[in-house]
Amino acid sequence: MPERSDFWSRRRARVAQEDEAAEKAREKDAIAQEQAAFEAQEDETILQALGLPDPETLTPKDAAAFMARAVPARLRRRAMRALFKAHPSLSMPDGLQDYDDDYTVAPPDLRPMIAKWEPVIRNVSRRAEAMLQDEALEPEVPVVEKPVSESEPEVEEPEDMPRPRRMVFHTESDDA
Repeated sequence: MPERSDFWSRRRARVAQEDEAAEKAREKDAIAQEQAAFEAQEDETILQALGLPDPETLTPKDAAAFMARAVPARLRRRAMRALFKAHPSLSMPDGLQDYDDDYTVAPPDLRPMIAKWEPVIRNVSRRAEAMLQDEALEPEVPVVEKPVSESEPEVEEPEDMPRPRRMVFHTESDDA
């Protein structure tokens, strides 16, 4: 069944969108108030209130708890900094990154390759010059255009031209 697009359907959809936007705004306000309350407190108090472990003894399994929205940004940064210091293997490149190779190394010496290809290049250039000389020696054949007669017979169009075909589309609303 096609979607209804009358006034009331559009109005109900707009009201639902407004309700969703208001709910998101309330959630943001609640998080902002929670963040403001935590800003004045010390880190140890916040950790106890949220039930989080000490960031200095953080393991990779415990790191997800610090990514919650309720955790202040300064505490989240502290936890991530401690995690990467304690487990340096987390920041090691794995070789899957693009541009992981060292592109500062100079290219190899190309002189041996050039010496190898010089005879081939000379041979090809000699053949090209020979072909150009052969073309220059051949006499040009004048191109004669076909004379246009002034009394060409006109093509008559038939009087009974078929009617153009039109496409007809049938939809569900036409059948009802």
